[in-house]
Amino acid sequence: MVEWEAVENWLELEVGASVLTAPGGVQVPIDLLVKKPFTLSRWAEFMVGVGPEVVQVTGANKGTYFGGEVALDFMFWPWGRHVGLWIEPEYDLTYQHRVSSGIGSTGGVLFGW
Repeated sequence: MVEWEAVENWLELEVGASVLTAPGGVQVPIDLLVKKPFTLSRWAEFMVGVGPEVVQVTGANKGTYFGGEVALDFMFWPWGRHVGLWIEPEYDLTYQHRVSSGIGSTGGVLFGW
């Protein structure tokens, strides 16, 4: 994922993609989230994001599907503003012949500049 500040302290944009296993193939969800940041302290931030998602699926349910995503983004900067940790729980709704939903989470090391 790549995230950038569109309007300082008010609006951030995030483009993300991942590769997930699916029955007999893979799913590649790509999303664009619009996020509102909140500063909790000088070393912690929180963001709420929402946006569209496109999912390319190979295997049993081959096709391109559309949906939406809601995410909560927690960022911690214990070593200054250049290296931190993040976790992002998310909820997805996708239309694949019927509405399907999923809950997931990603996280890792965060590099800022």
